[in-house]
Amino acid sequence: MSRDLRISDFVRDEIAQIIQRDMRDPRVGSFVSVNDVRVSKDLSYAEVYVSSLQATDAETKEELIGVLNRAAG
Repeated sequence: MSRDLRISDFVRDEIAQIIQRDMRDPRVGSFVSVNDVRVSKDLSYAEVYVSSLQATDAETKEELIGVLNRAAG
């Protein structure tokens, strides 16, 4: 397994734990899952793909993404 795939898996697991354990925003809810993380070859950038059972319409999805982006450190 290549280094970027190992790091992608690690980042996916860490973000999932952080969302589950540390996020207190009720707009995120408990039904958010981290589906995939794609890391650039130089490891300077990552795209995180999430899904939610509660976000059913476009407005709710945009709000969820906004909340998660603002919580990013």
